[in-house]
Amino acid sequence: MTKTLTIETQMTFSGGGRGITIVQEHGFWILGKKDEKCTFMDMSVQKTKSTGHTQGAGLVGQNGMHFDCLRVHFDQCGGDGVSAYMTNGKLINCQITQCLLSGVVSLANSAIEIEGEDTMIENNNTDEYVGDHVYAYGLRASYLSSSIHILSPLTKESIKNNQYGNYGGAGEIAIIDNDGNKIEIIQTPEETFLWND
Repeated sequence: MTKTLTIETQMTFSGGGRGITIVQEHGFWILGKKDEKCTFMDMSVQKTKSTGHTQGAGLVGQNGMHFDCLRVHFDQCGGDGVSAYMTNGKLINCQITQCLLSGVVSLANSAIEIEGEDTMIENNNTDEYVGDHVYAYGLRASYLSSSIHILSPLTKESIKNNQYGNYGGAGEIAIIDNDGNKIEIIQTPEETFLWND
């Protein structure tokens, strides 16, 4: 793509599979109405450039539609892999690897759910000059109003090898069951230090 694709109406993007349908150089910026949904499935989003509103992210949901990603690989993004600001998203069997900053970011008043046995969030925070001060992690729940929930049987060990830490931020990161009950609290909103286990 020659520029970031801005999405303002409900729609579904369906590709032929990861590594077959490839979106490259720019990613997606999701706006629209909060009671609608945008779905992405079976594609790769890779090598996005750090320009414009999305700042190099593969996908950004901003104060608009809920987004679902099914079997999408975000790889080598020039910022975060996936981020949400004042909206909600779900990642199902997604792979997020080798992104410059965090793999998944939940910003203010946002919630992201992660599920599926094929989930992979590894080897992000690739810029050796970033340093801890940028707060880039595998999973980042940035604010007290941010949350990231991982559906069991996925475990925190599924998110690994992220250069400056696997978890971080000021929000909640937890493992939940199918009913939404919390099985394990990885990070509470009171904890703002670096998780690196």
